[in-house]
Amino acid sequence: GMVMSSFYFGATLARPLGGYFSEKFGARRTILFSAAAGALVALSFVLLNFKVLLVSRFMVGGLYSIIYVTLTAYQGATVPAQCRGRVFSFLGLASISPQFLVVPLSEFFIDRGDVKIYMIFSSVILALLALFVLSMPGERQNRGDGEEVRWGSWSELLKRRDTWALLASVFVLSFTATASTQYVPSLVRSFNLKGTL
Repeated sequence: GMVMSSFYFGATLARPLGGYFSEKFGARRTILFSAAAGALVALSFVLLNFKVLLVSRFMVGGLYSIIYVTLTAYQGATVPAQCRGRVFSFLGLASISPQFLVVPLSEFFIDRGDVKIYMIFSSVILALLALFVLSMPGERQNRGDGEEVRWGSWSELLKRRDTWALLASVFVLSFTATASTQYVPSLVRSFNLKGTL
């Protein structure tokens, strides 16, 4: 539980860094650096040492979070407003597609006793992302209508009631989804069934 949770602690704490780095260095450089660093750190997973896993999963969680925040901002800057809903729905589907490929493949290797192969999946995925990001077009610097985007301050954001409503709903959703995806498959596997189903 601690090793699983360390990823999410790192991811939560690093969210503001994603916004900061994407504004300071741009989406491509931020994602490239975070993905490459994550691929290197995740190589330590194969050591299967509790302390190493605790620290490295915390770090990889933070780097994944920086990537996620930066990619979300990049999508908002590059996808035209008139087709954003349709495009984001496909991007949402794409974001869960690893559940249908990577997770069953992971279970296959774990069941065969090839745990170390499973443990390098994060490094492989992050390395592929680092290579892919090199082909990403640059993000637009404005909304396309000639008006520069004005970002508000943290204090302005935290004063809004809808910010707190959004945070509360995301917390409940994430709490439920994370608990179910971590523990329900273990329960299913205890009945000698495939957890990925």
